[in-house]
Amino acid sequence: MSNYPAQIDNSLSLPAAVNNATTVSASVANKLREAILATQTELGVKPSGTESTVRYRLDLMSDSIASLLANSISLGTQDLGGTPLLPKVVGLQGRPLSSTAPIVGQVIGWSGIAWIPTTVSGGGGGDTLPVATVANSVLQRSYPPGTDLSFFAPLTLDQILAAYSCSLFYAGATIVETSAMVATPAFTASYLRTAAAAVLTDTIPTTPQDVIGTPTTFSSTGTFQKTTPNQFVTFTLTANETGGPSKTSTITIYWGQKNYYGNAVPGTLNEAFIEALSTGTLAIAASGGFTATAGATERLYYAAPTRYGTPIFTVGGFVGGFHSGGVVSVTNAQSYAENYEIWESDNVNLGLTTVVIT
Repeated sequence: MSNYPAQIDNSLSLPAAVNNATTVSASVANKLREAILATQTELGVKPSGTESTVRYRLDLMSDSIASLLANSISLGTQDLGGTPLLPKVVGLQGRPLSSTAPIVGQVIGWSGIAWIPTTVSGGGGGDTLPVATVANSVLQRSYPPGTDLSFFAPLTLDQILAAYSCSLFYAGATIVETSAMVATPAFTASYLRTAAAAVLTDTIPTTPQDVIGTPTTFSSTGTFQKTTPNQFVTFTLTANETGGPSKTSTITIYWGQKNYYGNAVPGTLNEAFIEALSTGTLAIAASGGFTATAGATERLYYAAPTRYGTPIFTVGGFVGGFHSGGVVSVTNAQSYAENYEIWESDNVNLGLTTVVIT
């Protein structure tokens, strides 16, 4: 029986056969078979791998190990030392790194000779941290682009938590008739976190109001009026939390005119006829369209300021179906007069109809 791979076979485990003297038996052949199988089992399938022979593969492995060992010796003179299996950092950028163990809170600092454990406050070659002087802030280190310098600056709550914000709300109408008075409009506000300062301003401008005393409910001290259509006033709430940047929120009130539309029995197309139409909507531009139901004797009507230009009517995907009934002066409830053009459907009895206006 073969001793391989535990031991190398010898003349006892694999005795030599003598021609015309050794008795031929199954055991002789089986010993050779066992030796061959043991060798194959130990080496595995294709032990030469991608190389031509097992010997050549072993030589390559030997050369690689020798090269790796040689390189580890070379690395030991730079930043990496130790052995390939147990490497050790011994330097940074070609400068030696001290083997002295650091204590909690120390950083690596350059002593002029080596990198050593350094205490960042109280000397030792490291930076002395400045004291934060801004409330609700800690310090962050900043590195200006293109320099090797650094400095410490306040890190605010706005940078740590969700960005601070404020929101301004107005319950009144944001479009009013031209020449209407808007007196001391009342606002409410909300803040992501407690406000340290809150100021209300507008585009008139009215004197800025400090509203921090009642930061969630306050009114403007001004009275506002615009005598030309499409003018506006924007109100701005500016707020910040302690140590944080200012945030703003705005509300805009516009002065506009009504667009009129609806269904009616044809009659004299005058101011009274226009104002009697079923719908009058305040706007600062031409209406985008309307839906109305014209009965057996009724037509559809649309009236808007002439300054909007000539409207294009589309009904059921087809352009047209309306003609001009003339230009009429209309005076609103604030005594502001403006020319309107009234448009009349070509047909009566259109039923429920949606009109698109562009």
